[in-house]
Amino acid sequence: HGKEKSSMHPSRVLVFDFGNVIARFSHRRAAEALAAFSTAADPARLQAFCFGSELDDAFERGRVGPEDFRGRVREEFDLSCDDAAFDIAFADIFQPIGNVVGLARALAGRVPLAVLSNTTPIHSRWFLDRMREELSVFDHLVMSHDTGFRKPEAGIFAHVEKLTGCASGSHVLIDDMPANVAGARAAGWDGIVFGPEMDLLAELSRLGVVVS
Repeated sequence: HGKEKSSMHPSRVLVFDFGNVIARFSHRRAAEALAAFSTAADPARLQAFCFGSELDDAFERGRVGPEDFRGRVREEFDLSCDDAAFDIAFADIFQPIGNVVGLARALAGRVPLAVLSNTTPIHSRWFLDRMREELSVFDHLVMSHDTGFRKPEAGIFAHVEKLTGCASGSHVLIDDMPANVAGARAAGWDGIVFGPEMDLLAELSRLGVVVS
């Protein structure tokens, strides 16, 4: 682990989850905003329909497109809104987590950085635009809907490895979901289960990533 070795090639590729690592989000907020376009929609039922469901899974894999998704939600809950209003209600749910964004900025150019998100095209279009500056420090932005896979499946980690050109063992996934970190470890990666009170810098230092 000497300095000479690390200066020759990057010892680590840091792969950040987006939701609840780079930005907080609220599915409830989306459900309430969409329910406002209906006279009788129950936000809890709308949330269960849109998130963590089979439809959500297909949307995050790119098997269902935005038009089909909007159509199914509109039909199920009798929503009266155009596409633009739907997308704002559905996607305006993110708040950057400043200390993680700051850490990524400090690491940029020293180690390869990537974002790996289980997400939908409506959400990614929103946050890739609204958080363009924060995300500009990352070398790779990998959205599940572009790959056909979702974390914690092996295929999505293999997709990242093709982009980075680095061996599986050099990657570290930083993710708030233990199942995703377990999937990364099964693929030969290191992993950190992220929490809001975590000293991420200390965790990275433990894995040999040093930020001066």
